Amino acid sequence: MVAEPVIIRYSGARYKFAVVTVSIMTVVFLVGAAKAAHDQDTSRIAIWLAGAAIFALSLIFIATVRVVLSGDEIMYERLFHKTRSLRLDYISSARSIARMGRLVIYHYLVIEPLDQQSSSIWIRTDLFSDADVQSMREFLGEKLQPC
Repeated sequence: MVAEPVIIRYSGARYKFAVVTVSIMTVVFLVGAAKAAHDQDTSRIAIWLAGAAIFALSLIFIATVRVVLSGDEIMYERLFHKTRSLRLDYISSARSIARMGRLVIYHYLVIEPLDQQSSSIWIRTDLFSDADVQSMREFLGEKLQPC
């Protein structure tokens, strides 16, 4: 009997904050576009709609990220990016790292493949719940290097 794959999506507190913030900004830009339409100012309509589109795409992007743990394979899927997957026996190591952004620190789970020609899989873990990150870490087991 084959075990069901575990599908992990963003669900942490930062994710919820991001969704609320991006949703509010999308609405603000749509209201701005409606006001510009009422004033019949076509250049402002375009600017406001472009802003709304950027925030709407951001919302779609963060809503479509997922990690799938299936048997001995880990798969990372994102919108506009190629789906990456590796089986445990093709992983040389994994590690957790933090990188400083402009205003925040971003946390990643970096999975290194055995094949040196292949690029590493970088999974941003900030927006996952702590339990989901722990599930990924447990899945990697001995491949995960201590911090």
